[in-house]
Amino acid sequence: MAQQIPLGMNLPDNKDFATFFVGSNTNILTALNDLIVSQDNNINFIYLWGECGVGKTHLLQAATLAATQQSLSALYLSLENITTELLDGLDKIDLICLDNIGSLKNNNKLQIAIFNLFNEIKQNNGKLLVAADVAPKYLAIELADLKSRFSWGVTYCIKPLPDEDKLAAMQQRANMRGISLSNEVGSYLLTHCERQLPELFAILDKLDVASLEQQRRLTIPFVKEVLDIF
Repeated sequence: MAQQIPLGMNLPDNKDFATFFVGSNTNILTALNDLIVSQDNNINFIYLWGECGVGKTHLLQAATLAATQQSLSALYLSLENITTELLDGLDKIDLICLDNIGSLKNNNKLQIAIFNLFNEIKQNNGKLLVAADVAPKYLAIELADLKSRFSWGVTYCIKPLPDEDKLAAMQQRANMRGISLSNEVGSYLLTHCERQLPELFAILDKLDVASLEQQRRLTIPFVKEVLDIF
């Protein structure tokens, strides 16, 4: 049985497809599942892009987990602050998920290493999933051949959630943690706090801890007290 190759990186327990609030991105989840289970060599590369906070990292880590659950070898790797040595031998893995493609800017050595890895993955009929903040044609990558390679895959833009879906996503996360988040309190958080989901989830986690410690429900006065909002 194939195993995920560890590089001292543990995936968060809550980053799976079930905990990703889909909104209008259903087609992306379908495509990622197809990428993982398909035996068709033509379905082997997906490029995800979208603004900060839309869930790119969540989806890459969820795909890594889903692949291992299918008895495939899989690896999630962020390209921030890594060395080329970490890429040695990765071409034999069934699914490689590369995050933060924009970090390749001004790093010629790493760009060449990723270019070579890309070609080796294709030659070995492996699968590749990558994510960036912009579409392939807008990548600030100096190595033209690598930039061209990133345009080979099927490209999906992750659409941001409207406020009503962000509220529903927060309530889903609250329910998973065993707490109740009313529409009133959720709307207050959306109005008075950071509006990106990762930050909102972090705030909700903080409120959950405080609620347990003080044995109090999540009300607007309690939220103001914990978050120092006046």
